[in-house]
Amino acid sequence: MSSDFKLAPGPRGFKEILRLIVERRKNPLELYLRLVRDYGDLVYFKIGSIGYALVNDPGAIRWVMQENQDNFPKGPGYDRLRTVIGNGLVTSKGEFWRRQRKLSAPAFHQQKIIAACSEVVRLTRKMFAEWEDKLTSSMHLDLAVEMNRVALNIAGRTLLDSDPSSRSEEVRVALQDALKFLDGRGMVWLRLIDILWPGRDRNLAFAIEKRLPTRANRRFQKSLETLNSVVLQIIEGRRKTGQYGTDLLGSFMLSHDDDDGARMTDMQLRDEVTTMLIVGHETTATAMTWAWLLLGRNPGVAEQVCEEVDRVLGDRAPTFEDLAELTYTHHVFEEVIRYYPPFWRFTRQARADSKIMGYDIPGGTVMIISPYLVHRNTRFWNDPDTFEPARFASVAAQERPKFSYIPFGAGPRACIAANFAFMEALTIIAMTARRYRFRLLDAKPLEFEVNITLRPKHGLPVEVTRR
Repeated sequence: MSSDFKLAPGPRGFKEILRLIVERRKNPLELYLRLVRDYGDLVYFKIGSIGYALVNDPGAIRWVMQENQDNFPKGPGYDRLRTVIGNGLVTSKGEFWRRQRKLSAPAFHQQKIIAACSEVVRLTRKMFAEWEDKLTSSMHLDLAVEMNRVALNIAGRTLLDSDPSSRSEEVRVALQDALKFLDGRGMVWLRLIDILWPGRDRNLAFAIEKRLPTRANRRFQKSLETLNSVVLQIIEGRRKTGQYGTDLLGSFMLSHDDDDGARMTDMQLRDEVTTMLIVGHETTATAMTWAWLLLGRNPGVAEQVCEEVDRVLGDRAPTFEDLAELTYTHHVFEEVIRYYPPFWRFTRQARADSKIMGYDIPGGTVMIISPYLVHRNTRFWNDPDTFEPARFASVAAQERPKFSYIPFGAGPRACIAANFAFMEALTIIAMTARRYRFRLLDAKPLEFEVNITLRPKHGLPVEVTRR
């Protein structure tokens, strides 16, 4: 690095970096909030040979994720994710990603989302039927588990035209085991090697790590075998019959490149479907869990949701067209994923030297962008620690910089399934709010499980009663 580099402020020296490492292990959310509070909206620090830049300014985020995206491909944090979901849309890079994005786009056309809405209604009703079998005057449920199950069933039906039925619990457990493997807190030894032997092949390190004969690794390997078995068996069956179906997998299989006519291979299909199964169902389930937590803590907001749902729907289930009329409920969900964005952090890595906000960014720097952080930037959000859905109906909402609100990412790599996620969440929230009331049971202070997604550590136990 040139001696005349002007680096952004940040923690320096052994004691400060050691404190940073300890805080990152204990509570990364509080750490990031402290760093921007102490140093500003661009913070630079080094751990061993690796430089990091924490970016909390919408203009700088736009520069990294859109205007200069070719210089900032996906960061090393995605290497571990790639060991599970392969080279799907979330993890792939460059020209291969552009091709896959183009091939995947027809699967998320609005007509596909409209058709999927009826399946969301049907599977939500199925969840209610299971509740009613156990419900007398009231009962206790863990809504985190229930939202995970219904989201998985929806993903299975809309992606694969297959209610995982006889294998649903097996698939659910496999997905959870895969997510546990992705927990970055298990990477301490890899970070140590980063410091002592910079430049080694991270993918090789991950390959070695997941083959160590530990109980966790055996569970992980079993989870991958289960997921691969389910997905590849369905793909093989469709190849043999030539009946590709009308679900998202069918759209993936039928889409082709306009230039050379190429279609996705079976492994590319497997990667994209596994990406949607793991990332898609997990993020939606987590967002809906946060929605019920925040509605439980804000009974006035919950009452307004019920009033709107009753007025728009009456006694019937929602259609896709009804969702546009649920404007307050829509603002509630927007505020939920501002307050607790399921994907709480993205990383990019500078290919070459760059300059941001007047500071130099050396090539190789890992850029950390946290929706959780930027959604609490007081320059763009008034009283950000207050849950206030009305902020999305205000004039200020139109004036905020686009990249100050990034629950689904930003720029060309923003989540392709964002509209599907909104449809699914609004449908389930509306149907559930019309029929049930929840009372939060856990009085303990909220603890976060900071993994690939941001989740409540102890689930969401509630008492359920009929409205």
